[in-house]
Amino acid sequence: MRIVKSLIALLFLLITLSGCDKELAPNIDGSKTAEKITLLDEEYGKDLLQKVDIHLPANRNTQKTKVLILIHGGAWLQGNKEEMNPLVEALQPHLGSDYAIVNMNYRLVNPLVPRYMIPTQPEDVGNVVDYIEKYADVLGVKPQFVMMGFSAGAHLAMYYSYKHDDKDRVKAVVNIVGPNDLTDATYSNEPLFSLGMRFIAKSKDIPSGYSAEEYASPITWVELHPKPTITFGGETDHLVPVLQHFKLADKLSSLHVYNEIYLYESGHMFFEKVDEAFKDVVSKTAKFLKQM
Repeated sequence: MRIVKSLIALLFLLITLSGCDKELAPNIDGSKTAEKITLLDEEYGKDLLQKVDIHLPANRNTQKTKVLILIHGGAWLQGNKEEMNPLVEALQPHLGSDYAIVNMNYRLVNPLVPRYMIPTQPEDVGNVVDYIEKYADVLGVKPQFVMMGFSAGAHLAMYYSYKHDDKDRVKAVVNIVGPNDLTDATYSNEPLFSLGMRFIAKSKDIPSGYSAEEYASPITWVELHPKPTITFGGETDHLVPVLQHFKLADKLSSLHVYNEIYLYESGHMFFEKVDEAFKDVVSKTAKFLKQM
């Protein structure tokens, strides 16, 4: 009986280990670089939320085709990559074979687990960067990245790029109404953001000398890895105060880092509510990316 139990335990261990070693590789024929290819819901991790859509342009190659990563918003605790599809469709004709577009989901803040914004969400951005870099040759892309996010997704785009890009793989940031200074009382007092703000990080994950809000603010880390940044904001945005965008622009300018800022006569969702504003964001983003 003891031998049987040992064999069962060994079999269970082997099954578990084989599951852990499963290769999460993109499902693609790497020889078809002349074709435009879309890969939906590719897994970059074991969690159900760790999936990406990979949009590969025709005539791509590993010497020139860089990667634009899109990060959706949703106050860190909701949202989905499908919300960024209009940007994917609008940007593709402008970018041609210069950029592949990777539209990512990430593990959301969950008060029930609980799951916190930090370190989980910046880790997922890094996981996607690692995943694309690992399979760059198969995908036919150059492992050089631009981060583009909306709202909370823009916060993550900035946070990862300014704080965690130790290998200098991120060359620029596109910030659409992203919060960059979470110490602003607007966020903790705003119903949409307030729950996510209560789950920034466990106290043990915050180094001494920082509040959770300060530690999670992109503006805190911009000097560490400053990146060329283009910012889009709404002049009457009640979620992300317009002064935040100027604060970031001033900081980047003081570091002699190229940056652009554009404001529109609307609120937080300006580019969804005003067709001309959406077209302008796409046009200016495409022009910005051509310079990177």
